Amino acid sequence: MTPTILETGEEEKLGQFLRRERTKKGIFLSEVAEKTCVRTYYLESIEEGDFQKLPPSLIARGFVRAYASYLGVDPDAAAEKFNSEKTSAADKEKSATALSTPHGRGGMIRRLEGAFLWFIPRKKRPAVDLCDFMDQLNGASDVGRTPR
Repeated sequence: MTPTILETGEEEKLGQFLRRERTKKGIFLSEVAEKTCVRTYYLESIEEGDFQKLPPSLIARGFVRAYASYLGVDPDAAAEKFNSEKTSAADKEKSATALSTPHGRGGMIRRLEGAFLWFIPRKKRPAVDLCDFMDQLNGASDVGRTPR
């Protein structure tokens, strides 16, 4: 009997589990790609857990279900595991982005400034840097800030 994904433990990722099942059965990735009509590139991305390379969630979930079905694994459990891993990966990415942004929301302000200035003709653009203006409003100091 093939073990289900939920029995493998929390530490094993979906891609690791699917790769292990595939190699245990002696199936090549190209064979899975041919039978499921999912490109090898996407199957490799699933096995590596690199969800950034996959298409939007709905399609990627279908790829995972097809791959799991072909291997004789419960496709619903595989899709559930995919959703949980993708969500946790997205949360980690958001927190890493927030930590790497200087002055918290400063990165967002800079993007808004760029979008705002895009629509103003060059001759009429304000002379004040929007980030400096926002820092003055918030009473922020220039400590740790890199000059532009």
